[in-house]
Amino acid sequence: MLAHHAGFRISRAMRDRSDAAWPRKGNMQVIDQETWVRRDHYRIYGALDYPYFNLTVELDVTGLLPALKDAGQPVFPTLVHAASQAANEIPEFRTRIRGEQVILHEAVAPSFTVPWKDGLFNFCAPDYDPDRERFLERCIQDIARAEAAEAIAQVGAYRDDVLYMTCFPWRAFTGMTHPTRANDSIPRIAWGQIVAKDGRDVLPFNLQMHHGLADGVHAARFFSRVEALLGTMS
Repeated sequence: MLAHHAGFRISRAMRDRSDAAWPRKGNMQVIDQETWVRRDHYRIYGALDYPYFNLTVELDVTGLLPALKDAGQPVFPTLVHAASQAANEIPEFRTRIRGEQVILHEAVAPSFTVPWKDGLFNFCAPDYDPDRERFLERCIQDIARAEAAEAIAQVGAYRDDVLYMTCFPWRAFTGMTHPTRANDSIPRIAWGQIVAKDGRDVLPFNLQMHHGLADGVHAARFFSRVEALLGTMS
């Protein structure tokens, strides 16, 4: 499941299906870079060959697994929703570089990998819904379709109103890097195996972002919000 989109071409049918479900230009705004508070930081980091920062932290998720088991709710889609909700609440996670422009989306959706045939993975990009129950229902259905698909689903590969997510469920980890393209501004989010540590259950949680669009303080807010959202379920 450890993989990301790499800018594949997609079919017109898949493009039409996705566009019908997600906002067009009217649901994003172009940022005036001359008056933008991040103008100088964006120019400084945008000139670098590798303008990204990468952080891995441990989230305290004590009690989450038994709580989800008792409620009959799946772990992976729950984590996807918590990360999506936290990201949508922070404007920097919805900001993208598009050519010479910087834009701010009204909303962004998760785009992640799922197990597939022959030990490979497929892609899945369910619509984001702030209502967790509705999202979980749709996400489970979309995952099942992606796992059963005969061809690789490249949905989400051409869009920038997404959050790339993946997980490494076999082990805990202390660091991770992600493939990127030039001027790629889509956040990468990843997590590992929940493990017991010093009487707590901890989840290794990784984030990669373009430093021209966000700073450590935004990452800290994101981590704290994900942890808080998961804490309400345990």
